[in-house]
Amino acid sequence: MALVAALIGLPTFFEIGLVMLIPVVLLVAKRSGKPLLLLGIPVLAGLSMLHGLVPPHPGRRPAAGRPAVAGRRHVDR
Repeated sequence: MALVAALIGLPTFFEIGLVMLIPVVLLVAKRSGKPLLLLGIPVLAGLSMLHGLVPPHPGRRPAAGRPAVAGRRHVDR
């Protein structure tokens, strides 16, 4: 489950990966009869480890360098 979470979390943000994987964890726990925490903790570990070790997503970098983000200006302008 941690590997699946890491693969899904690679192109997405942490919150989006979590929202995508919650139904999968619930379904697998229901069908296998295993405790929910036994499957949910590796998913959270995989997502958080990936987002802690992989550099920020490329979408954040250009947004930080733009002079006006969401109608606001940087301090230096």
